[in-house]
Amino acid sequence: MIPPKIHIFAATTVLRTKGITKVKTRIKTTMNNSSVTKQEQRTFLRERFLRLLSHLSGQDAKIKMHERTSVSCVLGQVDIDIHHVQVSDLTTPMGNIPNAVLRMSDVISIEVPDLNTSNR
Repeated sequence: MIPPKIHIFAATTVLRTKGITKVKTRIKTTMNNSSVTKQEQRTFLRERFLRLLSHLSGQDAKIKMHERTSVSCVLGQVDIDIHHVQVSDLTTPMGNIPNAVLRMSDVISIEVPDLNTSNR
């Protein structure tokens, strides 16, 4: 059971070392009910993350990949281990690909410029 008042704070730290940019995000939760267990907190955060993934499906995105490659596509589903993401209408520097699966280990960042949640 999730308590009625849960606050989530995210702090993002950008570290620049030798030309490499690293982004660290720390998530802190505070809850009014002190009897809430860590498992319930993890359950709540996991549910929020899965809802985010479901809302990203069908959204236009810009993806930055290793080797200074930028592509644009329509996001699809993410596999259960979050190792791969299915995309469609993939526009790459070498041409267009109607459907593809991208390895998340090759992805540096995913940007969704206009997140549209009105159809959900």
